[in-house]
Order: sequence, then structure tokens, then C-alpha cells
Amino acid sequence: MKLQSLFVFVSAMGFLTMQANAQLLIDVPVSWPTRADVQSVVQAGVMDAPGGKFYGKRPLTRVELAITLQHLAESIRQLKWNSKHNVPLKHSDVLNKNDAQTVTRYDMASFCCNMARYTVAVLPAKPDDNGGKSEALETVKLPVKMKNSPAWAALSYLSRNRMLAPQSPLLVNSTTPVTAKLATESMAAMIIGLVDLYTDEPQNRETHKITPKN
Repeated sequence: MKLQSLFVFVSAMGFLTMQANAQLLIDVPVSWPTRADVQSVVQAGVMDAPGGKFYGKRPLTRVELAITLQHLAESIRQLKWNSKHNVPLKHSDVLNKNDAQTVTRYDMASFCCNMARYTVAVLPAKPDDNGGKSEALETVKLPVKMKNSPAWAALSYLSRNRMLAPQSPLLVNSTTPVTAKLATESMAAMIIGLVDLYTDEPQNRETHKITPKN
């Protein structure tokens, strides 16, 4: 009985903590259409809301994009997402923008939610025995001058796991606002690297099949 009571208490505390985290978004109106997406990325640790302020209308910077992609990849690998209630990708604000248009933090929150749920839906429950680092992307050598960048750890993670495209604009330490083109290309590179950690490269799969003897 005591064990059951403890379980109920812990569950209740977890629920209250999640509710408290959601309520901390003091600058995201309750009626905001993508508030649920903001709550999801904050609770999953993908994007931050220091002091309860998300600053959703602020343009996303390259440094923020690198850090967000690292956290998104980690959250997917840590099974913090499920594939239920998928939103069609065509409804993603980032994918609906012109290449040169600026991406806001609100835009990125929704983009992350969409991509995380779709990626989880297609990934196997655990990495394939033949899975490994991507052969489509190489390990990118990071510029030494980036060591003092707030994005250094994130870029190191993305490069180490081959989730970063060579010559990516993210390799320039900059607070330059992110365009829709950069956001989608960087997200694609991260997803490619992530999927390859779980599955075998398509061009290699034939070699793993057993060939019948004549």
C-alpha cells in the first residue's frame, strides 16, 4: 500500500511539474495558435524559455539553430516524442516560407515538433545492428575560431554524428537571422545523420542479404 501511495505521489508531482513548466510561458498568449508546440519544445529541452519568456517573435539566429538541432536530435534519441497527432508537414510555417524569409523562434518550435514526430514514426524502436554514422555526410572539421562560440558544443555533436553539411553557414559564428532555406537544409542534414544511426545505408542493404546457394 505504501509503495502504491508513493507511486501516486510521484506521478502527481510529475504532472504538476509539467503543468508548472507550461504555465511559465508568460509571454506566449494562451490563444496563440502554436502555443502547444512551444510547450512541447520547452518541456523536451529542445528550446529554452529563460524566466518563462520564449521570445517567439524574435528571429532565430544561427547559433540558436545549431543548439536547437543538437537538442532535438538528443530528445528524439531519448524517446521524448511520440508519433501521435501528427500535423501535416505542409502546415509547417518554415516549409511554407520563401527561401530568403526569416525564421522566428515560433516558426522553429513548430518545425521541430513536426519533424520530431515524423522522425519518431519512421525510426525503428532501437538502432539496427548495421546502422552507423552517415555515409552521405562526412565528419565536418570545425574552424578553430569557433571554439569560443556558444554553439561549439552543439556543432561538435552534429559534426561527430555526421548531422552537419560541409560548408554549412552554421560554421560561421554569427547572430545573423536564419532563413527558411538554412533552417530546412540544416534540419535535413540532422535528420539524415540521425536516421543513419538507426538504420543501414540503403546502398549497403543488399550486401547483408543471404544469397541462396545454387
